[in-house]
Amino acid sequence: MENLTSFVVNVINDDRTPKIDREMTGEEWATYQSNMAALRETLKESCKSNCSGISVSLCRQIKVPLQTNLKHASIAYHAPGGNPYKTIGTSGNFPITTQAILKFFGKKVPLEDLIQIALQGDWISKEGGTYWHYIDAVCVAYGLCVARISSFEQILATMQRKGLVAALFKHDLFPKGLGAHLGIIIKVDDSHIFMRSPSKSCLEKVSVKDFCDNLLTMWTIVE
Repeated sequence: MENLTSFVVNVINDDRTPKIDREMTGEEWATYQSNMAALRETLKESCKSNCSGISVSLCRQIKVPLQTNLKHASIAYHAPGGNPYKTIGTSGNFPITTQAILKFFGKKVPLEDLIQIALQGDWISKEGGTYWHYIDAVCVAYGLCVARISSFEQILATMQRKGLVAALFKHDLFPKGLGAHLGIIIKVDDSHIFMRSPSKSCLEKVSVKDFCDNLLTMWTIVE
């Protein structure tokens, strides 16, 4: 398997419209799948170092509203033909977190606009939830540099550049949450990763082992 540490997803068509999974050619999709697998393999090797020597925190605070607040329960969030009862409160982890990321970089974007982007790009699953490419495409649309990464050294480098690292986990890591778990890394030390997400009002603390065993992908996001 290729020793890959960073991969930029092509999320924009030639006419600048969002590219969705089904618009990829067979070759593009095969390359994407291969590179995602390579990133996961590289991460396993990175985990063996157990974050040794790494200690980093965000330079400033980021606020992420709770997904379960009453406001989100009243905002529809479903694909055409999907479950009409799905809302931001049940399935909107990605738009909430993405809005917080954009705000961190000084870009104030209404949640309603982010929902329209998800609809336009066909990134809302009929079963509920958001496809991964959404984050890549929205960051590109608002002038941010974004890539998928696989090592703790890249987390450190991103934070030193005053950027953010978002991480997506299997549902198993936070079984009381709603679907796959998306969080923003706040701090890394020799044995733990601290995150903020729409699932809790306090910081989430996970061991390096649990982080690596459940991680699906990570994004580095910088200006």
